[in-house]
Amino acid sequence: FRIITNDGEIDTELVGSLLNTSEEWELPKVGDWVVYTSYGDRGYITGVLERQSELSRKKPGKRMEKQVLATNIDAAMVVLSIDQGLNPMRLQRYLHQLFQNQIEVIVLLNKSDLAENPANYQKHVDDLGYQVPVMCISTVSHVGLRELEGLHMKAGKTYVLLGQSGVGKSTLYNYLTGVNTHS
Repeated sequence: FRIITNDGEIDTELVGSLLNTSEEWELPKVGDWVVYTSYGDRGYITGVLERQSELSRKKPGKRMEKQVLATNIDAAMVVLSIDQGLNPMRLQRYLHQLFQNQIEVIVLLNKSDLAENPANYQKHVDDLGYQVPVMCISTVSHVGLRELEGLHMKAGKTYVLLGQSGVGKSTLYNYLTGVNTHS
């Protein structure tokens, strides 16, 4: 496990009861706050603090096991791509799961520069009745990205990007973090 501390990032491993836990979901996940002891340039995780929120799903396969994807999330940005069409049932599953876990939601309709009338897609999301912020953005032309940062992103909050492959999550992440951008 790699953790971030006040002194930077360090590699760690599990010790104690965490080594013998029978439940995989109890092990540290992205976003967890952990208790650790450091020895030189190495650390040992001795505990996982109580999670304030968690994003989980049924683990793939036939058995009914929980798979924790991320923890301690303040808000989720559900990224949809206008050029892939809008699947209301898929979006509703995302929204339902996030609302169940009391995670704030922002729906981002990416690739809005490819749509003749992006507001039509926004209306389809609004029609689902969840009353969440919906923004039309473009990670290529940067339409809406400054507004996203100014209106919906707050310092000290933890955000997660959700969406299918190819919708622009990596490009959005790179823009928001300043990685590989040309702006």
